[in-house]
Amino acid sequence: MSATNDAPPTGWNPERFKCNLAALAVLQPDVAQRLDDLPIPTTVEPALGRDGHPTFRLAGDAGKRWLGRTSMPSVSAPGLIEHFDAGGANAILPVLGTGLEAHLLCAQLAAHRAVFAYEEDPLGVKLVMHLLDLADYLRSGRLVPLTFGPIEDVLPAFLRAHPGYDFPHRLLVHPAKTSAEFDRFRAASEAAANAVLAEQAKRISGAADAMRAQTRTDDARPRVAILSWDTRLEAVSTVTGLAAAAGELGWPVAWSAPTGPGECHNVARLQTLCDHHAGMVLTVNAGLGSLTDLVPADLPVASWFLPGSSPSALPLKHGGRAHEMFAATRALCDQLREAGVAEERVHLLEPGVNTCCYRPLEIAAERRRELECDVAIFADAVDDSAEAAGIRHESQIALWEKMRELTARRASTYTPAIAEQIVIEAERSLRIKMTADQVREKFVHVLRARLAPTTVVRALAVRLARSGFAVKLWGNGWTHDREVGNIAAGPIPSPTVCNELYQCARAVVFPLFTAAAVPRVLEVVAAGGWAILRSPDSALGVLHPQTAGVLELLPQYQTADALQALIRKAISTPASDIRRSAPACEMVAAEHSLQRRWATIRGVLRGGC
Repeated sequence: MSATNDAPPTGWNPERFKCNLAALAVLQPDVAQRLDDLPIPTTVEPALGRDGHPTFRLAGDAGKRWLGRTSMPSVSAPGLIEHFDAGGANAILPVLGTGLEAHLLCAQLAAHRAVFAYEEDPLGVKLVMHLLDLADYLRSGRLVPLTFGPIEDVLPAFLRAHPGYDFPHRLLVHPAKTSAEFDRFRAASEAAANAVLAEQAKRISGAADAMRAQTRTDDARPRVAILSWDTRLEAVSTVTGLAAAAGELGWPVAWSAPTGPGECHNVARLQTLCDHHAGMVLTVNAGLGSLTDLVPADLPVASWFLPGSSPSALPLKHGGRAHEMFAATRALCDQLREAGVAEERVHLLEPGVNTCCYRPLEIAAERRRELECDVAIFADAVDDSAEAAGIRHESQIALWEKMRELTARRASTYTPAIAEQIVIEAERSLRIKMTADQVREKFVHVLRARLAPTTVVRALAVRLARSGFAVKLWGNGWTHDREVGNIAAGPIPSPTVCNELYQCARAVVFPLFTAAAVPRVLEVVAAGGWAILRSPDSALGVLHPQTAGVLELLPQYQTADALQALIRKAISTPASDIRRSAPACEMVAAEHSLQRRWATIRGVLRGGC
């Protein structure tokens, strides 16, 4: 047995280890305690790898070896992760190694996905927790170190304690394992999977039986549960907003959405319904799906499909229950009918706003100076290059670049209605003609869906900045855009910060006013901000019959000159004259809060309309 020291050798990072340990203890307190108690052999030496990266050397009977069996962790880890595709699922590493692989993989996967990393020797986990800052990933459960036992024991044990996790089906081949060792690990993982799936099925069955035994009453304060499978930020924000609105109504509320890896398996959703003794269920951007036959038939259920969802791509069976379907646009209503939902079960219900969060506030002068700007724009960017759109042929690349040039030139006047005109003009300019209509239709579709949203926002923001306005562009994908430069303000922040931003910007501009923009427009108005809209292709009363009364009160533009005039008016008008007393703000609070949307949904479920 190796000799040990009570204190770590020189060169270690006790503070980092302490932070990581505290984060690990959130979900794995027993593992954290055992790691804290684990002695550190004197044969472990801090070292620099051949790539200059901090690591450790461990002495043993066969001589000294590198941690993770690599002397260049910053080179080997990216190379190992580069071509790994988790397929949207949780991943598992057969060794934690230097920890860099797990760290990079966590950064690569979506925020609701986890990386499980097995390490046969617990000392390896302790060493990694000295090397890397993993606290955020450990605290959120996105990194799950597995140790202190064989994989077939520790993996099921963790999932037994945290049943909302999906099993990590994606296994990364690691060079630290021999082929024989890897095969044994895979076999053990498969055995663990069978055990876990059986336990999850048992939990689901038990929760379903318990729900059938529960007594439900239709009282003035319904016990509501909100479920969502949608991982998008705006969907999760809607769920939390609906929960806040139900709470304001005095309704007991519980919700389950994929905010992290522990809320992804259906066990989490069904357990939410069971534990809450739900008397009414609302699903967001989905039907009940595989839960349909498990939820009691007498439990009232409604689904609400918001902009960006695709009801036609979902199984919408309702098990014979009176399952009401709400949709935020007429197009989504049509999709529901095409998916087989009966006409009388489909209801138009446009987005509402979380007035618990979005409302006028007194903002301190210093904070206002920090956030204020002339123009704020909120939009995520996508890669609008021809290559990213899957266009490879030389002539089609030229056509794409011309389309982008023409779209940017018309940034102030662009609407989806002129997309086909832009494609035809690009063809004419390059003296080419697409012979097949379906090819042209594909280019028109991709221009509307991919190229225009980013190109229009970029061109308009840059143009306004060059005209002397202080512009801030919030959203993912802009910080490395050379044209945008320092206009980029970072990812769209939390709802609380957005509420401040809406009030501190002299104007919030919507360069592309589509159905997807309506929720944010309502937020801006509810906060007391000034929203300026690009005039849509059709009358607002046709596109948005329920919110048209608010939208028609907002300034709209069709040209660059008109937009700049509206911005100058906003800058020259005292904030008190255009914000809190605005009729639009009052109308949103009175008619379009999420509390009012709840009243509509409950009224339909009770047969009131």
